[in-house]
Amino acid sequence: MLDDFRNDANASPYFEDESEAYFEEVPQKKSRGKILGMTAAQRLVIAIMLFLMTCIVGTLMLLVFERIVPF
Repeated sequence: MLDDFRNDANASPYFEDESEAYFEEVPQKKSRGKILGMTAAQRLVIAIMLFLMTCIVGTLMLLVFERIVPF
């Protein structure tokens, strides 16, 4: 009885390996000078904005904790 099930499972047309027919190789694209999809100028602007935000938030935190006092 179990042998019949094994034979039926092996002979089933539903388990044919047709995965190669659906996928084709796509050549890799080489992008020069792009990290995270940004150019060097865009990365520079992001870095400057992060630096300024850090300076501003740091100054505000010093004011809130009264480590510095404005005139």
